[in-house]
Amino acid sequence: MKLSEIASRRNLELAWRRITTGGNYQYKQLYRRLYYAYEVALSSNLDDLRQRLIGGAFTACHPERIYIPKASGLHRPIALLNIEDQIVLQAFANLAATRMQDRRASLQFKVVFSNILEKRNSIFFFRRWQDTYDAFQRRIRKHYQAGMKWVGDFDLAAFYDTISHELLLRTIYPQTNNSDLDWIAQCLRTWSSDRQASGHGHGLPQGPLASDFLAECFLLPIDLQLQKLRGYTRYVDDVRLFGATEDEVRADLIELERHCRERGLIPQTGKFAIRRAQNIQEAMGMLPSISDPQHEAGSGTIDRKQSMKALLSAVSGRPYRVTDKTRFRYLLYRVETDSEILRLVLRLLPHHPEHADACFTYLGRFDYRKPIEKLCQSLIQNNPYPYVRGEAWHILSRYQRVNRSMVRTDSTAYKEMAVTIAKRKTQENFVERWGACHFLCVLDELPKSRYSQFLKYQTPLLQSFLAEVLPGAAFSKGKVVEDYLKRTTEGPGLSVCSGLHERSLTLAIFGLNVANLPSQVANTLRELGVVSAPGSKVDPIAEILNKRYSVGGSKS
Repeated sequence: MKLSEIASRRNLELAWRRITTGGNYQYKQLYRRLYYAYEVALSSNLDDLRQRLIGGAFTACHPERIYIPKASGLHRPIALLNIEDQIVLQAFANLAATRMQDRRASLQFKVVFSNILEKRNSIFFFRRWQDTYDAFQRRIRKHYQAGMKWVGDFDLAAFYDTISHELLLRTIYPQTNNSDLDWIAQCLRTWSSDRQASGHGHGLPQGPLASDFLAECFLLPIDLQLQKLRGYTRYVDDVRLFGATEDEVRADLIELERHCRERGLIPQTGKFAIRRAQNIQEAMGMLPSISDPQHEAGSGTIDRKQSMKALLSAVSGRPYRVTDKTRFRYLLYRVETDSEILRLVLRLLPHHPEHADACFTYLGRFDYRKPIEKLCQSLIQNNPYPYVRGEAWHILSRYQRVNRSMVRTDSTAYKEMAVTIAKRKTQENFVERWGACHFLCVLDELPKSRYSQFLKYQTPLLQSFLAEVLPGAAFSKGKVVEDYLKRTTEGPGLSVCSGLHERSLTLAIFGLNVANLPSQVANTLRELGVVSAPGSKVDPIAEILNKRYSVGGSKS
């Protein structure tokens, strides 16, 4: 592998297209504002990125993390990479795809059914998950109908977190050893850890599509070894072993476990089970036909009359608890607003934090409702999960913004609570700080309020995510937007480009000029006409020298 291959203009543009056309909708929607701004001056921005890569000036940044609760009580960490880190990671995955596609070809739709690549150079990275998942189910039916009715469910614990960078790179480039490979290893080390002190040589950042494919690459040696087992089937890290007898499945299990442990992967013993399936549905196990791995919210709706009946089929017991998690989540992303369903969701949410994203998506479709407000207040004060508290803050913020007279929130108490949270810099409460700062931005619309000033002290990515809720006063001299524009990280500045354009504001209002901006921000503002474009464009090398050595604004 050569850095020049990653940094080729064609590869970087393909990486960008694959990021923006990817099916990881929940992840992408967080970056929507940044993607739009970067796209405005895409050609110039990719040229600048290419020069930084080739010149050795690109520095990978540690991600922020969202910790989503799991049913076990633990968390699923989602890594929020800066926009250009996403591009470089995808550019590397593009090269890996070119090398690995032929080696995977004999396995696809036979034993491996997840993250199947599209045609070479397609702007779509993967084939539609619906097609590959249907093929997975057809294979299960074929095994069952062939008399292989004993089923072993095998799952890996913390799969993405335990992937060795050294083994991954050796799998993709078995005969390569150069400084460029060391460079991408260092990038992976940065992207997989929260800060420099905690850097380690394992783990992939969950969220980007590129990581999904690199994880498939890591499992390839296991797939190649086990394809001779007639009942081996895999979808991501969910492995099914089918056999005509219990002993056949156990023998296959022993071999599977051995190969996994050789690569440092840990079987999740609490989830493993061998059983004799009595019908096709039992053979399918925990992956029913309505599986929706990308959580495509809004892709079709379900009739109101059928919604409650369908939801009740996913819960049971007294009091109600979710028993069919996939059906429950699928339905919540699609059912229409309904008072009876709302009451059910309000009762279930405190007991199922693992479904908080689906529940809050549903609650977000309602206008002000007192029961929703009361639940959010309770969650903010009592729920142990920062993710749940943060989502509740967003709901309260929206209510506060839409109709203040309707909201009975004790603004003083919640204001003080939000300020305390905004000052707290612990890594695991990113979503809670996001929600609390959203609330402060809404309060800043009141006369003589300055609560949005707390955004000056937040991390660049959090600043970027809050750009769309900034009050009008933030676009004044000495206020938050000025700080956004002066950040050396491009995200905050990109996030307010559209706001400057809409308000017909110029850099002179903030006492700034183009030399004060990251080149990506300057490129976008030029395309929008916010700043004039006389003479040559921003010189990335001069910018690097200025940042690194405080050299003046002369050309490199």
